[in-house]
Amino acid sequence: MKELRTDLADLKDRSNLEDKQDLLERISDIQLGKTAVDMHGFRVRTDNYVLRPLPNMLQLLNITKREGGPDAGISSFEINDTFNKNLPANYMDVKTAIKGSVNGITLKNGNPDYWLKIETAAIRNPHGDVILNEVGLSDPSWNSASSMFEQPFNETFKINTITKWSHDYSATFVETYTDNNPAGAVTTTVTASDPALPYTVTPSITSDNAFLIKTTFADNTFLETYRYYVNDSGVVQPLTLDKYAQTLRMPNLNWEIVYKATEFGTRTIDLLIIPEIFSHLF
Repeated sequence: MKELRTDLADLKDRSNLEDKQDLLERISDIQLGKTAVDMHGFRVRTDNYVLRPLPNMLQLLNITKREGGPDAGISSFEINDTFNKNLPANYMDVKTAIKGSVNGITLKNGNPDYWLKIETAAIRNPHGDVILNEVGLSDPSWNSASSMFEQPFNETFKINTITKWSHDYSATFVETYTDNNPAGAVTTTVTASDPALPYTVTPSITSDNAFLIKTTFADNTFLETYRYYVNDSGVVQPLTLDKYAQTLRMPNLNWEIVYKATEFGTRTIDLLIIPEIFSHLF
């Protein structure tokens, strides 16, 4: 088991990732994969896994292997969720419950049962570009004023090792959130230990049928996340505001998610994802 955990933790090593993929297929709880064509016309193999590296950890992993083009090679998207205690046999129910619960806390008989302690997300391309988000959460506590459990957190967001913003719950902070909606902008202001941490998120639908979320950071750099809906032949599906929900419900579509950032220059991170595993993240 120790060797298995070491292998899973070593997925950043691209030199032997294809060898490790055989291991992943043997020990994964859920594995969805296919060979398809991306929107640029290149052949792509996408493999998507749900794994249990540790009894109290849930890992979601996408491996995109592209045969040609500027992003030829292996790109990946990895989410690691560490919970307060070992997960039950039906642990995916816990993840589903967290999605719809208060502040990410699963409630059982009115009291917290399972909750997140640590969540890390890492997105990589073959060129060494990395988007890294790390969240550490405290144990939940009851707020009598709001009549709900609260879970303070620390969070750091980095692009290529450069911290773009962070959040420290030990400092005085003010947060303002507006729901993501394709028709309007979202502004989030964070004032924490570093005063220069506001960022603005603007969602839109582009002329080439992508759902775009553009994040502009305090240093005037940006991160753009494009989500395309493509079939296995690489044909991008039309996407308009009036047909947005209809497109989301169309079966057998892949998500091609493209990340562009100031730090990447002309490079991108381009992933082909099977949405059944990752849909709650986007």
